Amino acid sequence: MMKKEGFTLAETLLCLAIIGIISASALIIVKPQDKAIRYIYSNLFHSLDRAYYNVTADGNDYFIGDSGAGAKLLCETLVEYINAETVNCSSSNLTSPKADNFPDKNIQFISTNGMRFYISDRLGDENSVEFYLVFVDTNGEKKPNSALYVPESDDAKAPKAQDPDIFAFALLPSGRVMPVGAPEFDRKYMLTRVVYYDDDLETVYTKFSQPYYASKSEAWGFYSDKNIKVEEICNTGEVYSCNDLVREIIGSDSVLLENFEIPMDNLPPVNTEEYKCAPEDYDSCSLVVDKYVK
Repeated sequence: MMKKEGFTLAETLLCLAIIGIISASALIIVKPQDKAIRYIYSNLFHSLDRAYYNVTADGNDYFIGDSGAGAKLLCETLVEYINAETVNCSSSNLTSPKADNFPDKNIQFISTNGMRFYISDRLGDENSVEFYLVFVDTNGEKKPNSALYVPESDDAKAPKAQDPDIFAFALLPSGRVMPVGAPEFDRKYMLTRVVYYDDDLETVYTKFSQPYYASKSEAWGFYSDKNIKVEEICNTGEVYSCNDLVREIIGSDSVLLENFEIPMDNLPPVNTEEYKCAPEDYDSCSLVVDKYVK
């Protein structure tokens, strides 16, 4: 006679319980939506950074002459390195740095993956720092079509948490791209590392990944000395040192900077015992934005 074998009810229930515990632990460690946001944002940032570096390396200068013409040229050259299916580069339909309205007429181009690109007028001046803002709607026609970030809160009366689907990047004359807004202080969008160099610009030490603001604080002592003016810190050779000045130029009335607050508690110590990084010597270290993969 053949003997049938199988799991008892108790064994099946125990197995399901173990699977449930493991699944719950995984969700607590990394929320799926956070993982997706970081992947999309990371790839967007690195793609735009590479495209802008290439168009500036080709000899294009967007910071000479008329600002509107510079924005139009920026649009026309970016699409050479970003696959676009709809291009409508215009010097008149530019987006306000207030980031409170993104009408269809202001779309400069749409990439083949559906992302919508908007460009602002030139901001700042040659005596401080100049830049264009490029806004990217990461999910196209889907809502909320907003650059507003609302953090999670334990207060029942607080507004409902919201992740933006439109992100902003400052493009500087140095050919570098700098994130602006929520990714500066919310780790679910972006993590950075402090990389130290020797006199031959060889990497000698790389700090573990941490939030953007924490890396800046560790590398250059940001936020530790309230007497230092933001324009004294900014050096366009190390683009990430200019965040504070760029925010000041954009203005606090921008949706980008609503709910913006750098966590001041538990900031990492400035530098390390062995490796140093001084604001007057930006060749000694830099910040590197991690590239996140699935």
